[in-house]
Amino acid sequence: MIPSALRKLGGISGEYVQQPYDADFWRKRAEEARAVSAALTLPAARREMEHIAAAYERLADRAARLAGPKGAREPR
Repeated sequence: MIPSALRKLGGISGEYVQQPYDADFWRKRAEEARAVSAALTLPAARREMEHIAAAYERLADRAARLAGPKGAREPR
């Protein structure tokens, strides 16, 4: 039996990839990055943390798409 965390790729190729991090995981990381950004005083450091938060949001959106309708969310 194949664990539910594994997703089959490529039809009959038989390859599997593990999907350990779901959309909620990445959204929490984005929230944490924004909290760190708010605490920083250097503008360049704040911008960098905002870029990191945005990257985490993109990962969350991708994870939601891969999860299908059950993991999908409303667009912003």
